[in-house]
Amino acid sequence: MNPSRRLQGIVRVVVPPLLVFLLVTALAFLHFKRHYDAARLTGDSMDTLQAARYFAHTSQFGTLVIRPLTTGFMPLRADGSQPDLGHAPLYTVLAGGAMRLRHQTGAGMGDQPAVLMSLAAWVAGIGAVFLLARRLFPAGNVFPGGNVAMFAASFYALASGSGLLLAITPHPATLAAFLFVSLFASLTMLDKRKEETALSVREAASWSLVVGVFAGLLWLAAYSTLILLPLFAGYVWLVCGKARAKVAVPVFLAAFFVVASPCLWRNFKETRNPLFHARGLELIMQTETNPGYELYRSATLGQSVGQFLSSGGYKQIGKKAFVNAQTYAAELPGAFGILMLPLYFGAGLIRFDDTRTNRVRNLAYLCLGTHFAGLSLFGAASDNVPLLLMHQTVGAGIAAGMLHTLVRARNAPRFSAAASVWGWGTAVCLPGAFVYFGDNTVAAPPVFDVYLAANDAASGVAARLAPIRARDALLVSESPWEWAFRCDVPTVWLPRNAGDISDVENRAGRPVGAIVLTPALLGSYAGDSAAQSWTTTYLRLSSLWSVSAPLDSALRQKLIGSTKLYYPSDISPAVSPFAPEPFVENGGQQYTFFFWNPAMLRPNASP
Repeated sequence: MNPSRRLQGIVRVVVPPLLVFLLVTALAFLHFKRHYDAARLTGDSMDTLQAARYFAHTSQFGTLVIRPLTTGFMPLRADGSQPDLGHAPLYTVLAGGAMRLRHQTGAGMGDQPAVLMSLAAWVAGIGAVFLLARRLFPAGNVFPGGNVAMFAASFYALASGSGLLLAITPHPATLAAFLFVSLFASLTMLDKRKEETALSVREAASWSLVVGVFAGLLWLAAYSTLILLPLFAGYVWLVCGKARAKVAVPVFLAAFFVVASPCLWRNFKETRNPLFHARGLELIMQTETNPGYELYRSATLGQSVGQFLSSGGYKQIGKKAFVNAQTYAAELPGAFGILMLPLYFGAGLIRFDDTRTNRVRNLAYLCLGTHFAGLSLFGAASDNVPLLLMHQTVGAGIAAGMLHTLVRARNAPRFSAAASVWGWGTAVCLPGAFVYFGDNTVAAPPVFDVYLAANDAASGVAARLAPIRARDALLVSESPWEWAFRCDVPTVWLPRNAGDISDVENRAGRPVGAIVLTPALLGSYAGDSAAQSWTTTYLRLSSLWSVSAPLDSALRQKLIGSTKLYYPSDISPAVSPFAPEPFVENGGQQYTFFFWNPAMLRPNASP
C-alpha cells in the first residue's frame, strides 16, 4: 500500500475519536470549574470521601462514620475509627492515593482530588466504550454519517449526562462503569467471529486471565457485581468451546480470586466471614419487621438473617423487592437516556449480522436483569441507581449499532442516511448537552452546612470540638458523614434509645461527648420510628426557641434549660447547656441545636 494513503487511513481512524476525546475531557474540566462546590456534597459522597481520606492518612481501611449496629460486629480502633467493610476498596485506594498525592489528607480536604479521579475514570470509560463498539460493529465504522464507535462514545457521554454528574459528585460508579465495559471488551477478544482464526488453548487462557482480572477489579469497585460472576464464567465457557473451556474457565476464576483475595482475607480477619459486607444486613431492612434503616440505629440485632428468613421474613423481602424493582424501572430512562433506551431495548427485537454481537447483547441484558433483581432485594433505587451507569456503557454500544442497522435497512441515499443518523444521534445526546452547557443552578446549601464546611477558628467549629477530642469522646449526629468528612471526628448515627447509646459507649470504650440535631431530621424517614422521635424532639426545641425569641437572652436560656423534652420514654435530654445560640437555617425557623454536655442524657421512666 502507498505509504501516504496508509497514513491518511490512520489519520481518518485516529484523529476524529481523539478530537472527540479531548473535547469531552475539556468540557468535563470546564464543568468541574464552573459548578463544583464542596458545600453541596451529598451524604453518600462525604461518607465515601472520609473513608478514602482515612486510607490516605493511615494506609488502613477505616471509617469515622459509626452505625450502632455494626459496633456489634467490628470493634472500634484506638483512634475511634471502625474497620471499613462497607465501601468497596478499589475506589477508596485510588481516591485516597489521589488525596495523598495532592497532600490533601486533613479535615474537610480531599474532595477535589477524588472528583478529578472520578472524572478520569469517566473519560476513560468513554474511550473503552469506543473500543468495544469497534469490536462489535467493525463494518459499521464506515456507514454514512459517521461510525458506530464514535456514536457509541457520544451516547455514553451525552445520552443522559448521569456519568458526568456522578463524577462531579463524586461517586465510585464511574470507576465501576469503566471496569465493566473493559471486561466486556476483553470478552470480545475471547469470542471470535466466524471469519477470524479460532483461539488456541494458550490464547484462550491468556484472555480468560485478562477477563478474570477485570472481573476481580469490578468486584473490588462494586460489591454487588459478585452476582454477575456466574454469568461471566458461563460466557467464557460458551465462547471457548468444551476443549478450551476446561482451561479457560479455571483460569478466569483463579484470576478473579487472586485479585479479590486481599479483600477476602481482610474480611475474614475482621469478621471470620470472607464475604462479609457491612451493608449486607440491608437485605432484612425496609420490611414490615425492620422498617426503613432503623435497624442501623440499634446496637443489637434481634434476629439473624437466617432466623428472619425461617420465620417467614422471605415474604417481606419478596414484597420489598417487588416495590423496589418498580422504582428501578422508573429510573432507567433517566439513567440510560430517554431516547437511547428505546434503541438499546429495541435491539433485542432483531438479529445482528455478527453472532458475536448478538451474544454480547444477550449477556448485557442478562447482566442488567440480574443486577437489577439483586439490588432490588437490598435497597431502593434512590440508594443504588448510580450503579446503573455500568450498564449504560455497553448499552451505548448496542444502541449505536441499532441506529446503524436501522439506517442501513432503509437503503436510503447517502445524504438522507447521514441526515437520519445525525438527526437521531443529536436528539439522543441533547440531555447530556444540557448538563454540560446548562445553568445547573443548585439551591444554596443550608447555613449549617456552610458553617461546618468552614471548619476554622472564625466559625468556632474547632473550639467546640476541642473538648470532645481532648476526652476522646464520640459525637452523635443525624449526619455523621458530614462531621466525619468536614471535621475528621468519629461520629455515631443517632441511636434508637439510651440503651443503644450505652452499648456503643461500652463497645467503643469512649463516652458520647455531644449530640447535634440539625434540620436534616426533617427529611423523609418513612417507618423509622427512632428518627421520627428525634424529629419530634427537634421540632419542640425549634418551637420553644422561636416562641422565646422576644425574651432576654439569659431568661431565654433559663427557660429552655428548665424544660424537659422526652425522647423516647426512657430518655430526657436536658436542653441546657448549648452554645452559642442555635443557627437559623436559610433565614427560616429551622435551627441547628448543639448539646455539648455529656450528662444531658438521663434515664426517665415516663414523660
